[in-house]
Amino acid sequence: MRVWKIFPALLLMALLCPRLAADDAEANAKVAAALELAREGDHRGAAQLYCDADLLADDPQLKANALKGAIGEYEKAGLPQREFEAIEQLLTRYPAQADYVAMTDRQLAIADAYYHGKREPAFWQLRWIPWLTGPDKTVEFYETALKRAPFAAGAPAARLRLAFRMDEENKPEKAMEQLRLLIRDYPDAPERKPAYLALGELLYNLSLRGDGDGRYAQEATAVLREFKRLYPQADENEFVDKTLLKLKDIQAERLLGIARFYNRTGKPGAAVRYLNTVLKEYPDSLPAEESEALLVQLDQTYTPDGFLPEEQSREPIYSVQRIPEQNAPLLIAPENSNGKYLLPIYDLGLGDSPSPQPATSGEKHDERQ
Repeated sequence: MRVWKIFPALLLMALLCPRLAADDAEANAKVAAALELAREGDHRGAAQLYCDADLLADDPQLKANALKGAIGEYEKAGLPQREFEAIEQLLTRYPAQADYVAMTDRQLAIADAYYHGKREPAFWQLRWIPWLTGPDKTVEFYETALKRAPFAAGAPAARLRLAFRMDEENKPEKAMEQLRLLIRDYPDAPERKPAYLALGELLYNLSLRGDGDGRYAQEATAVLREFKRLYPQADENEFVDKTLLKLKDIQAERLLGIARFYNRTGKPGAAVRYLNTVLKEYPDSLPAEESEALLVQLDQTYTPDGFLPEEQSREPIYSVQRIPEQNAPLLIAPENSNGKYLLPIYDLGLGDSPSPQPATSGEKHDERQ
């Protein structure tokens, strides 16, 4: 009875085995043709034949080798998008057959090239037209590569560039998410320093657009203070100090606005509490003076403790240097000569050389000789 139970499976294997062998033979023929095209310099055609071999083959090792061949030929052909996609297929389907570190590093390198402007031709026959290119895959490539290798050697720089590109595409929340990951996961990376500055600036800009609960301003303040703690000698600390002052203005203005609202709606007690918060936490902010004046009106028992801190400049100070004077080679243009000259008059530069000295009588005698 057992023989009859396994007989259908044996029959199916007997029928399929010749077909499987035939598919692998066809795949090997495609590989041989690909090698010939590669020797002739047709790397794109060779890569396509390798992809055909991958589709035809049944042996996993043969399929993985075909994908590796396609990856190499796509790189030689200058087709980074197809190369990236072939690497992704190899890592997804045959990770044990791939050099994982080398492949993920190559994915990051392709993403970097796209970040710097590299694009695949939209049409191979028209690849000589520089502006006829495929879509920008920078964000997609970075996200895919970082998901596969979040702690690769080039991951911190890749995450920073990804954040910059997301910000350029008006996606500040996603950009800040990448910057927070960079700060959290790579404590020793040099990219952490610009990440702090970029995150602080993004949060500051968002707080300007309307920060109802003050969350953006508070996080920006914490991020920039942490930057000053970690990098006390950084040249950017002047910018950080100015931004921290502006953040105090934003938070104080928000509290002052709430106080005005409560005063307007007949709740002076609540208004007084918010005004006291402004003067206690942000005495050097621009709204502090107005807050104190309103507090004096609402709370007759309030007595100022002293003078508010002197107002500091919110703008960076730049050193002004004059541009060195330089004589123009064109002295007079014909249109500026009131019709006196028909051709432009140029400076021959004779004034820069020492003036010729008059020759003595003896020298004149020698010249005549």
